[in-house]
Amino acid sequence: MLETDERAITAMLTIRNPATAATIAELQQDNAASIGAKYIAARAAQPAW
Repeated sequence: MLETDERAITAMLTIRNPATAATIAELQQDNAASIGAKYIAARAAQPAW
């Protein structure tokens, strides 16, 4: 499981159906810190690929 500082992620991204404008999902937007953590996790997992 990826550990990130959840306090660093504050903004939300709303995904909408373009035909109806209905909300499909709301996701936390990434920032530099969360992207960096995901990059480090991906690099660590890569040798197993």
